[in-house]
Amino acid sequence: MIGFILALILISAPAMAADTIKLGAFFDLSGRAAFIGTPTKLVAEMVVDKINAEGGINGRMLELTIADTEADPAKGASIAKSSSIKKMLSPLSVQP
Repeated sequence: MIGFILALILISAPAMAADTIKLGAFFDLSGRAAFIGTPTKLVAEMVVDKINAEGGINGRMLELTIADTEADPAKGASIAKSSSIKKMLSPLSVQP
């Protein structure tokens, strides 16, 4: 089984301007699943760039922070625990 973890998290950003929404994303950028994580990371960056180019979300710009899980679920969990997570979103938690 490929150890692929994809999660978008909203993390607190006390040092950021109040009008910025900070997003964190975990991808397998190295390791055995990098062939999945690298293109997925590029898509996330393109989406954030597109949203920002169109004025952001209610006028608030997005900032994307990327982390590499190295195809290791334990490393992904460690990254999540070391962040100030407000809410975690996964592909399964998003409803149409």
